[in-house]
Amino acid sequence: MKRVFAWTLLVLWLVSMAFVSSCSQRASAEEDSLDSSYIYEYSTLFSDKQDTGRGNIYITAASGTSERGEVPVLTVTPGNILIQINLVTEDFDLFHLTYVYVDGSILCAQPFENSRQTLNLSGSALKEGLHHIEVVQYENNRDDSEVITYKTASYEVRKQD
Repeated sequence: MKRVFAWTLLVLWLVSMAFVSSCSQRASAEEDSLDSSYIYEYSTLFSDKQDTGRGNIYITAASGTSERGEVPVLTVTPGNILIQINLVTEDFDLFHLTYVYVDGSILCAQPFENSRQTLNLSGSALKEGLHHIEVVQYENNRDDSEVITYKTASYEVRKQD
């Protein structure tokens, strides 16, 4: 039994080391028309889900952190095609894949425990408005099974001319 546990732990560690420690924006949404009188809020995958499961997350950017519930602001100039922020995870279950979504679109899935991952934001993730990062673990490591961990953080994008 101890050998099975040790081998399982070793395999998970090797799989996690095989992944590059950064996640890149893969999805691209259609252009949105924004009214400058309000902050556009992008959709989430789980609009009705509450914080559940073990562990904590927060994001850090040059402008601040969401560690205490604040919303970091990313200032985007016309030449920005990529901005990096950090996702910090604490006390996550290493035996479950952690799925990271930005505005409801999958960014990456890999095992996290206590880590700092670089998230590469581009395309629709840099459009002006309030964006949501959802971190989810599923019971059977498949996104069609029951959610056992759900955490969320937000960041705001403002355009600078």
